[in-house]
Parts: sequence; structure tokens; C-alpha cells
Amino acid sequence: MVANKDEICDYPVISWSYTNFKAGDKFNKQRALEIANGRFSTKTNAQIPHYVLKMCNKFKKRVSKYYKINEDSVLVVGKGDKF
Repeated sequence: MVANKDEICDYPVISWSYTNFKAGDKFNKQRALEIANGRFSTKTNAQIPHYVLKMCNKFKKRVSKYYKINEDSVLVVGKGDKF
């Protein structure tokens, strides 16, 4: 997961990538960052896996503290948040 401040809405946006180990995927940090940053750039509406969504909810707390804003103002790419 990565958090970037969106230029349009001026709020932090969480983007993510997911390694499906059950399908035989292997974790690659560089590729994971490319995917997460790509989702941020395109504002994809991809379905967020349950495990990732659970982690995003925890990450939202950290991001809101870092940016000193309300937790509800932090958006997550892919779950239908509107920018």
C-alpha cells in the first residue's frame, strides 16, 4: 500500500497491490510499487480483495495521523471512492 496526496481533490489517496500466493504469484517489491502507483494514476475501480481492504482500513488511521486530517477524508483507490 502507498498513500499519495491527490492534486485534484487535495486529499490523501491509498493505492494498493496484491500478491496472490495461492495462484503461485511471488512477491516482487518493485513490481508491487509499480502496480500500486499505476492504480493511483489511473484511479482504477478494481475490486479490492478482502484481505487488502482490511489492511487499508488500518492504514487509513496512519495516513490520517500523518496528514493531520479526519480518517473519513482518506480515499482508497478501487472501492468506489469518488475523486
